[in-house]
Amino acid sequence: MKRILIVFLMIISLNSFAQLQVKEGSFKHILNDKIDETYLDGNEMPMALIKISTENFSEQEQLRLVFSGNRETQIIKVPTTGQMWIYISAEAATFINIKHPDYGTYKYTLPEKLCDYCVYEMVVQNMQQLKFGYMVISSKPSEADIYIDGIHYGKTDNVILDGLTVGFHELKLKKEDYIDFVKTINIKENETLEIEEYLEKKLYSEQNQAHEYVDLGLSVKWATCNIGAKIPEEYGDYFVWGNINAMEDDGPYLKPNSPWFESTEGNPKFDIAAAKMGGKWRMPTESEMFELENYCKWEWTTQNGIGGYLVTSKKNSNSIFLPAAGYASDKRKYNVGTEGYYWSISYSSDNSAHRLYFNEDCVNCDVFSSCSTYLYLCVRPVRE
Repeated sequence: MKRILIVFLMIISLNSFAQLQVKEGSFKHILNDKIDETYLDGNEMPMALIKISTENFSEQEQLRLVFSGNRETQIIKVPTTGQMWIYISAEAATFINIKHPDYGTYKYTLPEKLCDYCVYEMVVQNMQQLKFGYMVISSKPSEADIYIDGIHYGKTDNVILDGLTVGFHELKLKKEDYIDFVKTINIKENETLEIEEYLEKKLYSEQNQAHEYVDLGLSVKWATCNIGAKIPEEYGDYFVWGNINAMEDDGPYLKPNSPWFESTEGNPKFDIAAAKMGGKWRMPTESEMFELENYCKWEWTTQNGIGGYLVTSKKNSNSIFLPAAGYASDKRKYNVGTEGYYWSISYSSDNSAHRLYFNEDCVNCDVFSSCSTYLYLCVRPVRE
């Protein structure tokens, strides 16, 4: 019994004596990036790739890092310029032992289950070489959320932050009804950086106030309803691509705008959401629609009598509802209640643009990923 207890204490204390750690918040899933399906472990099981950056390691010290897992996990280390890549058994991996002959062993428990052929990134730090500084931060108004490199550090009110590593960091202050403040800061060894910032009030329009958003764990957050709608089941307004004026039954026939080498994303000349709602709202890109399609579960349903899809994130189980609003041509609506067409901001060519399409049986099941910019479709906005 005594021998077992000693072994147990040795295992528990490994991390305590190690001078290694994985930087907090650095482990991330790189969306829309996959490795080839030929990457299999010795048991013919799919692998995943983790791209590992290091802080406070020399090139030679980085090469001496060793990675291992449990008995069922196989890991292949591939040094690359400035990084270490490890291919790891996706199904079996639950933790990674990170070992260096000079800096000890650190056991890192993976924060999520690895998916087959997916790509991730993280940062390994050498704590022995780290240097630290301090920051005192306040804001007007106070009680703004503090984020440094994406990690939450509490709220502003003359807060003193210590243990910040020397070097450049991204500081972000967030407060409801105020525009996010973002700034690059430079922390110096044993010095205190004093910051006082004034936050700018958002100028909400009635349209903007009606749009709340949902975090689906993707690269952008999705609005809860279409432009022109006040609740998720409403179809909202219909637009030709790139024209910020909505279709009106007794109004003129509208023509789309062509970008002609101009940037379209967030450009209020073409981006309907940016023009109508302002702030950080914009239309989704083709790749962001791809994310929504592939990283969410799509379930056809009715909501308050309106047919459409309940789109539920596979990452955090949050969801949005997309009504089957159909489309309009020559100011007549077609396939309302059975099909959905939604514009992206991504222009294709020859008077066509990328869009999301669905019906009760499938999502993006037709062979065309774009359609004529002269058609009137709905818009579901996104924001960072």
